[in-house]
Amino acid sequence: MFKITIIILFLLLSNTSNAQKQMELVQADELQGDVIKGEPVRILNGNVIFRNGTTLIYCHRAFQFTNPTRMEMFGRVRIVEENKSTVESDSLFYDNNTKIARLRKNVVATDNKMSLKTNFLDYSMETGDSYYYNNGKMVDDKNTLTSISGFYNAGIKIITFKKEVLLQSENKRLTADSLKYNYQTKTLFFTGPTKIYQDDIIIHTTSGNYSTETENTRFEKRTTIEDSDYKLTGDTLYWDKSTETGKAFGNIQLTSKNEDITVDGQRGIYNRIQKSSKVWGDAVIKQLLDSDTVCIRADTLLSLQDSLNYKIVIAFKHATIFKPDLQGKCDSLVYISRDSLMKMFSDPVMWAQSSQMSGKFIQAHIVNNKLDYVDIKDNSYMISQDELNNFNQVKGKSVHAVFKEGKIEKMLVNGNAQSIYYIIDDSKKRKKNKGINYSLSSDMVLYYKKNKVKNISFLTKPEARFIPLHEIKEEDTRFKDFNWRIGEKPVK
Repeated sequence: MFKITIIILFLLLSNTSNAQKQMELVQADELQGDVIKGEPVRILNGNVIFRNGTTLIYCHRAFQFTNPTRMEMFGRVRIVEENKSTVESDSLFYDNNTKIARLRKNVVATDNKMSLKTNFLDYSMETGDSYYYNNGKMVDDKNTLTSISGFYNAGIKIITFKKEVLLQSENKRLTADSLKYNYQTKTLFFTGPTKIYQDDIIIHTTSGNYSTETENTRFEKRTTIEDSDYKLTGDTLYWDKSTETGKAFGNIQLTSKNEDITVDGQRGIYNRIQKSSKVWGDAVIKQLLDSDTVCIRADTLLSLQDSLNYKIVIAFKHATIFKPDLQGKCDSLVYISRDSLMKMFSDPVMWAQSSQMSGKFIQAHIVNNKLDYVDIKDNSYMISQDELNNFNQVKGKSVHAVFKEGKIEKMLVNGNAQSIYYIIDDSKKRKKNKGINYSLSSDMVLYYKKNKVKNISFLTKPEARFIPLHEIKEEDTRFKDFNWRIGEKPVK
């Protein structure tokens, strides 16, 4: 064995092909000439080093073929790039025409703390691009990623994983058909259907990026984040792990699984720790109660939880409520689940069966999905339409209406109580109006049966008169502030 210097080797190889000129031999312990299957070949043994531009290639043994121009290397082959990234394998086959080095068996590509292992890797000596197939595994200080095939370039610090992609780390697991991973910034880029399991959260997405360092995310296209209690979906979605906060934009939907509640809108924020949410832009909240669905709509919907884990829903600006037997409209609305109370503010109006209720403030108590009672404060006004389309009316300073099975049973009117009720003759097949009962008292109680007034009790200083049908004037049929607002009644 003897050492061959670079100068001597250049002289010996001065008649080599263009491939050998580009693949420059730096060092070898031994050089031999031989003919294999009729083809001249130079055999280099011991501490062999080649240079290709700024790239160095090390091996124990190499074969240089002159026709066609190719090389074969064996014995723990190692490629070292200028940026100190390396690729090692048991063997390497190089074709100068394609500038591709095919590394086989026990291939390990290393760049700082990242290592990529496979048995089949094709490496471009021109661009530094690497392609692996038939399974590969990447490991760094944060994550382990596997896939059937992939693409790698140490210059841009990005690996593209293809087919049956699996990521595993301390607190998360990810499956995908394809994704990109920047191992320098520890950021994932999604390019197809992806499912992420992070602690007790599951994320479904097809596009976006995810920092495995901060666990903050930005998802595009349709994405869903869910846990055992809630599910948040949007066209664009952000998740901040440090605050457990999700932000969604575009056709969003937030679902409370345990309460059969969904909230739809154009934008939303959900805080998992506080179990609070804010949704705005054509916002609507729907809850399935027995066989009915309750809908509350507003410009903005806010959902909170009190200290006892009861839900509070606040709807403000153009709020409406709809369920088959109850509808309402106001500027802002608050629903407190602990007390089953719904409070309506700023020009509220409510419809139940054939009755319309209005005032400055309305509070409704709901039990078993049915109205239990309604309180109306200041300028209280109740209008109901009978079977002959007459408008029966009750007004006062305040009204307390009691319901049974969704139908009005009793009404207590306090403060300047007034009522107009039509008397109907139903003794014949065809019902007719007989006249109007007008009542005035400081307080009165009205008793109902089948949504019809059966009796009125005056508590103090009553004044009552009957107006026969032929004496009724237009002004007798309605109070001055009468306003039948049926056209504003929500229909969904």
